[in-house]
Amino acid sequence: YVSLHRFLIKALLIGQQGGAVRATIDVDVTASCILGSIKQVLEQYLVHNSDRDFDVERFAQAVVEYNLNGVLVR
Repeated sequence: YVSLHRFLIKALLIGQQGGAVRATIDVDVTASCILGSIKQVLEQYLVHNSDRDFDVERFAQAVVEYNLNGVLVR
């Protein structure tokens, strides 16, 4: 968990340096939010839907879409 958190912080910092990630975000908190969203989706699925097939692509796409674009229309 700690290594994934560090990886996300590093990726966000690189994104900030390259102009792809907003410079105003707190990378530590944001990394925790991203990691938490992944963990929560997996946990909810495994606990409440363990009898169904896990569609990795569907869940990955939804988590990436949410973390990169949020839910509000721009």
